[in-house]
Amino acid sequence: MLADEPYRDVAPAVGEVLSTVFRRMAAEGCAVVVTGHETETLLDVADNIVWCTAGTTYELGAPAQARAHARFLGEYLGARGHMEELESEPN
Repeated sequence: MLADEPYRDVAPAVGEVLSTVFRRMAAEGCAVVVTGHETETLLDVADNIVWCTAGTTYELGAPAQARAHARFLGEYLGARGHMEELESEPN
């Protein structure tokens, strides 16, 4: 199933329902591809992250790997991504 920006302009409760449906479909063997710009939601629901930018596709892997990818952090998540990265570092 391909869901193009399903989280766009939906209430958080609706987003949670969508995430549950997508997870259930995947658990039942359906390939589920979700696109969007709601990064935190997508990182929370996805098993694998693929980032497309400037004509290039990057297979980032699991959400933890995507969160650690320097270019993805800098170019897509921007300052917010760098703040999350700094907050997750041990003191």
